[in-house]
Amino acid sequence: MGWEPQILYSTTDLVEEHMIFKTPSHHGHGEPDYIWTVSKYLPDQALIEYTVFAPERLWWINIRCREAIPNQTATAEITYTYTGLTNMGNAINEKALQLMYAHDLRDWEEAINHYLRTGERRE
Repeated sequence: MGWEPQILYSTTDLVEEHMIFKTPSHHGHGEPDYIWTVSKYLPDQALIEYTVFAPERLWWINIRCREAIPNQTATAEITYTYTGLTNMGNAINEKALQLMYAHDLRDWEEAINHYLRTGERRE
């Protein structure tokens, strides 16, 4: 399945701070849909941050793009911060981090960098 967010709140048709959307949970933890908020959006700094909520936990995903030459994005750096809201949330976070560490925390970063290099989505 690809990235197909369902917009719940936006004042425009463009990405903006405080935009809210949801996506299905595809990680096998039995969680309901994830609720995402664009918590920071600074296009002049090539920065976007998402706050993602689930009943047992929440996390932040910070994405910063860097130029190799002026006006051409070359790389993206992704950082994650996880917080469990319950013991179950902490256990889910632990499993999620184990999966991410199995791929050196680079799944999303590599997918974005692939798109930036080729203009094509990685499946």
